[in-house]
Amino acid sequence: MLSLLRQDETRRCIDSLFSHTVLPFEIIIVDMGASEDIVRWLRDLETSRAEISVIYNSENVGTSRGRNQGAQLASAQQLIFLDNDTEVTTGWLEPLIDAISSDPSIAACGAKIVSDDGMVMCAPVQIRSTFEGDALIETGLEFTRLIRNDDPAVNSPQTLPWYPTTGLLVKREHFEQVGGFDERLFLCEEDKDLGLSLSRRGYRTAYIPESVIQHHHVRQDGDYAKIRNNLGVILRDVKYFEQKWQCKVFIRHTRAYLRHHGLTDPQIDNIKRFSFVNTILEHKLNLSELIVTVTNRCNHRCAMCYYHEHLNSDRQELTLDKY
Repeated sequence: MLSLLRQDETRRCIDSLFSHTVLPFEIIIVDMGASEDIVRWLRDLETSRAEISVIYNSENVGTSRGRNQGAQLASAQQLIFLDNDTEVTTGWLEPLIDAISSDPSIAACGAKIVSDDGMVMCAPVQIRSTFEGDALIETGLEFTRLIRNDDPAVNSPQTLPWYPTTGLLVKREHFEQVGGFDERLFLCEEDKDLGLSLSRRGYRTAYIPESVIQHHHVRQDGDYAKIRNNLGVILRDVKYFEQKWQCKVFIRHTRAYLRHHGLTDPQIDNIKRFSFVNTILEHKLNLSELIVTVTNRCNHRCAMCYYHEHLNSDRQELTLDKY
């Protein structure tokens, strides 16, 4: 687990691990030296908890190098990478261990990632990949609709080219075979790179929906936002990844999806205007079961008021079932 500011989120993640993990485990925290207060807190934590070890960097060494440091210090044969703004849930670990132990071709397993309100934030249905023959030419994340945790579309195990390190278990032997994370990737695309490296060796990455991890995905503000949204570094990472794999990367959201997660239209417009990776999909409203009757007074039969209400809502499909 990387520690870069966000002390409260790190504490919450650690507490959830102790509350919901039955199997023996160790926690490796890699601190990026951004806060002396957090360093002091981590030293106290390391002293009080035998299961916790901390690596102290004097500066931000990057996502890939930081995770490699943690993997090198860990003693287990199964490595789990977690974002520090996540919380694990009851029974989260066993399905991942069972899946990766049952099939020697599986090198990595990803959990189902859900938001605070029970919507799925990461599952195979949101990971889009385009192939030409056996060659992957484009891959990324696409969020076009809200998906509930119990939706059948996200509750079947699948294999896929890669999975985000928000909640990812990897076999140490395979992780070491591919050299871990590529440290030339400082801020992003390291998860895609790891998955493709494993795939090139003939291994598979599996999605295991029985394992559920909650991702708070706190709005990025202040110093943390400056680090995570460094456009120069992001551009360099994307360019390096695309040249290495001859594969384009993307993130796509619908406006309605971003609105649901608290963004305003001006904020979404800024993303649309300035982001070179994140695309805003402007979906047209699909109409179904719309019956219009001409009347000389309002008796709600024409349904035009409901139609206009839905035009200005976040829904992408209009039905009149509830009326």
